[in-house]
Amino acid sequence: MTHISQKSKFIFGALAFTCGVAIFGMKINDSRAQTSGLSGKYGCLENSNAVAVQAPYTGSEVFMNSMVYVDFDARTYASTSSVTNRFNQAGASQSVSNISGTFTVATGPITGSYTMRLTGGGGATATLMPVNSGNTLLYATANLGTGTLPSTGVCQKI
Repeated sequence: MTHISQKSKFIFGALAFTCGVAIFGMKINDSRAQTSGLSGKYGCLENSNAVAVQAPYTGSEVFMNSMVYVDFDARTYASTSSVTNRFNQAGASQSVSNISGTFTVATGPITGSYTMRLTGGGGATATLMPVNSGNTLLYATANLGTGTLPSTGVCQKI
């Protein structure tokens, strides 16, 4: 039978304690990171869901799809969107709209989600869900009225 010295037991115990503290510390940091909110810069693609709700928008100016840059640290965004003028009517035409502004972020309606509200543009709101360790955001917007169709999108951290 092998005899382990008191010194070896102490060193092993100290090592186990140190590893336990380090792992516990990492767990605390992980949980803090999850509750601290969104940060960094993201590039996004958004697609409006026009097919499901065409009738109310016939003849309107409708944003169809967008490419968006979002900076959560500065709370700013910039987008370029394709716009259909005279939506769902003869003589419809396309144009481009470039918009930028600021936004606020709050806790969202689903566990782990966030609500992003633009401070201009009628206060458009999106629900964001971080996935892929926060490197990707999935989002959906609501139907907010003429010219603003419900949409879905995905953002990737830059």
